[in-house]
Amino acid sequence: MKRTLALILAIAMALALVACGNKQAPSANSGDESVPNTGKTYEWDWCMTGGKTLMTEIATEMVEEIKTATNGQLNITVRLAGEMPYAVSEYLQATSDGSIAMADCLLSAISGDLSSGALIALPMLIENFDDLNTALEVLKDPINNELAAFNTSMASYYAFPGQQVWGKGAVPASIKDLAGLKVRAQGIEQSAWLEMNGLVPTTVNASEVTTSVSRGIIDGIVTAKQSMVGENWWEVVDWGYLCSMQYIGVYTVVNNDLLNELPDDIRATYLEIANKYATEVYPERVGAYDEQMQTELVDLGLTLVTPPEGEREAQVEMCKDYWNEWCEKKGGNTAEDLAAIVKALGK
Repeated sequence: MKRTLALILAIAMALALVACGNKQAPSANSGDESVPNTGKTYEWDWCMTGGKTLMTEIATEMVEEIKTATNGQLNITVRLAGEMPYAVSEYLQATSDGSIAMADCLLSAISGDLSSGALIALPMLIENFDDLNTALEVLKDPINNELAAFNTSMASYYAFPGQQVWGKGAVPASIKDLAGLKVRAQGIEQSAWLEMNGLVPTTVNASEVTTSVSRGIIDGIVTAKQSMVGENWWEVVDWGYLCSMQYIGVYTVVNNDLLNELPDDIRATYLEIANKYATEVYPERVGAYDEQMQTELVDLGLTLVTPPEGEREAQVEMCKDYWNEWCEKKGGNTAEDLAAIVKALGK
């Protein structure tokens, strides 16, 4: 009995000491004047079109800026292609039903779902990133109206820079010298442009390009400078014709339900930063990288040809009939929206 009473007394004294100690100890936040974030945290995934590239590097910087600007309340995780159980061709649908919050949709993968939103793929319409920004400012509302059918909006965008013609053999002095060449193309717009200029468009998987050019199955390819370096295709060609016949667009779409779930201030901050990256950061960084790739290709021994004066303007005029035919097939408001783009670009 005495042992029991002693034990109880000891426990009581210990508790009393702890209580006294707690009264004297300063709070962990003592002297900290910052207000802790007590708001709800939103966790999103953003699916990219490929592996680790300059585009994903920029995207990672963008989500960090969004996280900081929203005081940690909007956290977006960049997911490389293959990290989520969706093919790139399924991104729009997966974003539509909320399986993912954001996705980079290659225009070539969703052009069948869009009308006016696919206009920037027209050959010779977009010459540089300034043109791209101008065109997409005109198309912002039409694109979002079309994406609304999929419960999504365009939060941001970027483009793979000018698509050039690359080949082997005699170096061309003008577009006319390319006539007759069998060239790998991607999409109906590239194929149509090649045919207009007397070239023969062909379909070849990316994994087969090197072998196909080496064996003479095809004479060349249409792609951007970064692909020539990244895929080592420079090894099998001699020259590049820098006509910038097309910019390949990528729309970053976001699920509307998740977007509208955000508090007004967080949503506004997110859209403001996303737009800044579309109109300023991507063009600056991707443009600089394109110049870097050009220097590297010259150092690797390729001859790069700038088209003669006046050729671009002639190409634009030649393509206008095709633009109009394209709009007739697409329907919707494409003709009116194309006219607005052409006016804004001064073409």
